[in-house]
Amino acid sequence: MSTATAEPEVIGAIVQQPDKAVLFVARRTELRLVKEGRYPIVVPTTGQRIGETRGVTVSFAPEGEFRCPEKGEVTIMDPGGAGRATLRADDYVDENGQHVQGLLNWLQTHERCGDPNEGFMRLDPKAPPIGQQEHKALVTFATKWDVDGLRAIIEAEREGWNRKELIEVAQGALEQIQAAEDRIRAEVEAEQQAAAGPLAEERAVNAESKPKPKK
Repeated sequence: MSTATAEPEVIGAIVQQPDKAVLFVARRTELRLVKEGRYPIVVPTTGQRIGETRGVTVSFAPEGEFRCPEKGEVTIMDPGGAGRATLRADDYVDENGQHVQGLLNWLQTHERCGDPNEGFMRLDPKAPPIGQQEHKALVTFATKWDVDGLRAIIEAEREGWNRKELIEVAQGALEQIQAAEDRIRAEVEAEQQAAAGPLAEERAVNAESKPKPKK
């Protein structure tokens, strides 16, 4: 009945996936958000200043954009002086058991988040329409009765854009294939039963016509 499908990584390449990073945009391209300030490094005995701590600063330069992943580490670069820094994007618990706010949560709860003029905004992208490659895959899997392929498309879509239209088309194709398989199975069983009827009668007649053993 149904056939085998492509590998999961192939399905993932066919179905469009959203960017896993959260996009923040600022009207002011030079916007810099100081997360950890820079402080002077002083020799205690002499009071001589020998430098500054690196600090952590989120820069929206040069195009007024900053992308932050939802999980894992993120490396940021501040051309304004703080330089490069690597930190966690998601919240975590440190070695002392203390809850530490990740960069993503820090940005989303920042006092300037939501200010379109002097601050920045989180920009959530809109789901794209069903693409030509996705439509072709749906037609191919439905024509070949590839239920595994259709299920893989549904799973990939639910983990990505979760577009209702695409999921409904794939589920509809699955239901049609299942109904067709049930119908074919019922027809085969009916034919087998119909063929078994005369055969059973013939066996019964043959059994009656055999001479009975003498006592």
